[in-house]
Amino acid sequence: RFAGGLTTAMIVASIIMAPFYGPYIYDTLTHANRFDYPGGDVIFCADLLHLFVPVPVHPIVQRIPWLYRFVTGILRYENSFVESTVYLGWSAMAVAVLGALKYGRRVRLWGTLTLFSALLTLGPLLQIGGKVITLTFDDIDTAVLLPYGLLKILPFYSLGRTPGRINTLVMVAFAVVCACGVAWLYQQL
Repeated sequence: RFAGGLTTAMIVASIIMAPFYGPYIYDTLTHANRFDYPGGDVIFCADLLHLFVPVPVHPIVQRIPWLYRFVTGILRYENSFVESTVYLGWSAMAVAVLGALKYGRRVRLWGTLTLFSALLTLGPLLQIGGKVITLTFDDIDTAVLLPYGLLKILPFYSLGRTPGRINTLVMVAFAVVCACGVAWLYQQL
């Protein structure tokens, strides 16, 4: 019964989304690549620090000069401000950790989805502070490859070109885990 409902939902979703995927499918089949932006996978992704440091336009950051200098000094936003904004918030992260600890198995799927999608939003290469992190093995420098780099070999996945947009999934899954933390805190009142 569940499999039948899931199959029906996938068919309906595919029919609804078909007009939006049409141009992508056409480009893939004709190798036109109109939607590909050179280097877009690295430019339009989040930096690891973006998860933990607020954006320069945050009202508190703008009022404290030394904090503004710190934030603008370590975060590189000139290429894609919207796609790289993934700051979760320290208090929300604390409440989410509390929710994960208190509800354990019930939020495991949402916690895993949050972490995995956060990893995907970092793009194909690990960046910290606006710099691609490289490791040296036998005098050969190599960048740290993340799971998004491996997913790019899948059909149609390579047309995404903007890993930072996966942030939407990060926020939705994170909100569920955070809500569990809020629910536990509310029960303690």
